[in-house]
Amino acid sequence: MRNPNRQSSAAPACPTAFGSSSSSLHMRPAVLVALLLTFLPHAAAVLAAAAPPPPPPPRVLPVQFQKSGPLVARRHQRLPAHARDKSQLKIRSDEDDDDLDDEIVHQLLQNKGILYLTNVTVGTPPQPMQLQIDTASSDIWVLSRSIPACVNPINGHELYSSGCSFGSFDFTKSVTFKLLGKDRFCIFYVDGTSAAGDYAADTFAVGGATVQGMQIGVAKETNLSYGVMGVGFEGDQASVSPGGMGRYPSLVSRMVAQGLIKSRAFSLWLDDLASDTGSILFGGVDTARFIGNLTSIPIELAPGQVDPLAFAIPLTAVSFSDGESHFNITSKYLPATVVLDSGSSLTFLPRPIASSLAAQFSAKFSHQLNLYVIDCHYPTENAFVEYSFSFVMSVRVPMSELILPLTQYSGGAAKTLDGSDICVLGILPSNNSISLFGDTFLRSAYIVYDLDNKRIAMAQTEFNPFGQNIVEIGVGQDSIPFVGLTAMTMMATQTIDVTSTAQTGAVVKSQAFRAVFPDMWNCLLTLSMVIWIFL
Repeated sequence: MRNPNRQSSAAPACPTAFGSSSSSLHMRPAVLVALLLTFLPHAAAVLAAAAPPPPPPPRVLPVQFQKSGPLVARRHQRLPAHARDKSQLKIRSDEDDDDLDDEIVHQLLQNKGILYLTNVTVGTPPQPMQLQIDTASSDIWVLSRSIPACVNPINGHELYSSGCSFGSFDFTKSVTFKLLGKDRFCIFYVDGTSAAGDYAADTFAVGGATVQGMQIGVAKETNLSYGVMGVGFEGDQASVSPGGMGRYPSLVSRMVAQGLIKSRAFSLWLDDLASDTGSILFGGVDTARFIGNLTSIPIELAPGQVDPLAFAIPLTAVSFSDGESHFNITSKYLPATVVLDSGSSLTFLPRPIASSLAAQFSAKFSHQLNLYVIDCHYPTENAFVEYSFSFVMSVRVPMSELILPLTQYSGGAAKTLDGSDICVLGILPSNNSISLFGDTFLRSAYIVYDLDNKRIAMAQTEFNPFGQNIVEIGVGQDSIPFVGLTAMTMMATQTIDVTSTAQTGAVVKSQAFRAVFPDMWNCLLTLSMVIWIFL
């Protein structure tokens, strides 16, 4: 940088061009002014033409949701049509021996677990309600107002009881409602819950964005007190079952088609156990809510599959720490396929692995609760369970996120006969070959679900961050921002500095600036050469 107060020394002799002297520039100010007046308007026009228009605002739809409901184990993955034998899915009966109060157990078995609910509206005019966000199913369905639990038999008005406390839908009051298939909607989940009714199309709004003509299920019969917003793959829709109506554009597909987001991708952040809220970003990621870079993991396909049906990735290692020592769990069941399922409240692991973890933390299995009971005062400082995926990255789940207070349906704390609080471990054994990684895992991971490229991008979550930094997800194979390029060589326990991500982003922006404005650089160079020639 030049110092304007510094006295200049004699200038070095400069080579002349086209016979002009080195001092000619000072001798012909009128010529210089004339040239500038002649060329600057043209240069300004060229620069204006070369400069691109202002970039459009990023197409990202932030959706806030809240946590609600008492805790009990739930598995909300959709049950395939060929496996709908509910008798295989029943929870153990109250006849099993246990030392817990029968009345408490009966109330707990009626609980629906911790729910992550988001506010939506359906129909025209909009009817507000709350739906559970579920990454392991693919249908949006709502409670019909005609469900007996939602209607006052005396006056026909909507009841805000536990049967429909999250809202219901009256299709007779929507001018945009269109019936697509009467009694054609039917969905089963692996925890034995189900819903049946009609397929319809109507206006659906979430996160400030309105999706026209969204296909939904309108449940006239269900054993759930809330509807579901499934955001999975279209191949897993209930309508794809034998005899069904076939697949239809999902919520994220319609968002792309209507220009609301650029690609079929979204990110999910639940925050910690104590937080009442979380968020899902359709078409974007929030870099303030994860640590380091994201690691990209291809979604697994079942034998014979061309397109995935679930967000399944390979679990390659499990370890734990009690705060003093670190232990690896070896098992013939690893690697194992795990499904990322926001509709499940707990983490379901292969039985030997779940049993090993429970034993290390002195948790005892209760056949009556069908849960591992653990000391509510177990020391959690520096203790964690670590899961590694595809041999390239890992997520640590703090022990404080795995000790869950058990509550009754009424909201009160569940207690033993002697009045002690009951806490459970947020891990259970899986009853089949597919393990479900539910909320007790997802709270510790920031996850991007990329349906277009059939991959998951994941990082350690940042609990309770300050502020936000939302970045749009673009299109193409490299659409997700801040994916580490050296992910395949990272050690599972490697810690990545957030600042390195920011530096990488700055370099990319600089290169993009040069790539977008090449004409501007050429114009400036040409202008300077013309002035030099004529002067």
